[in-house]
Amino acid sequence: MSNEIKINEVQKTSYEVDGKLYKTEEAANAALEALANVEQGVAFAASQFPELAPRAQRTKANLIGAYLDWLDAGEPELPEAEREHRIAKADAKRAKLESQD
Repeated sequence: MSNEIKINEVQKTSYEVDGKLYKTEEAANAALEALANVEQGVAFAASQFPELAPRAQRTKANLIGAYLDWLDAGEPELPEAEREHRIAKADAKRAKLESQD
């Protein structure tokens, strides 16, 4: 009987994109593509809306990036369950705000 302790080395591969870790290379590549789309949105917002504050330009850039992601994905429809969930959530938030008045 040996008094040796065996340590098995565990290798964990992860991919980092913009400070976030992804488990697969495919997920990391998708994140890179999304960042490229937001980058295009930033350039557009800065050139077309110079009067906006940086935060407002970033909001526009994120929307443009999401739109470009949607185009890249082949313009998929939002699943009905997700659509209904989002609408219900917005309705509840709206009702809460109206009740505070």
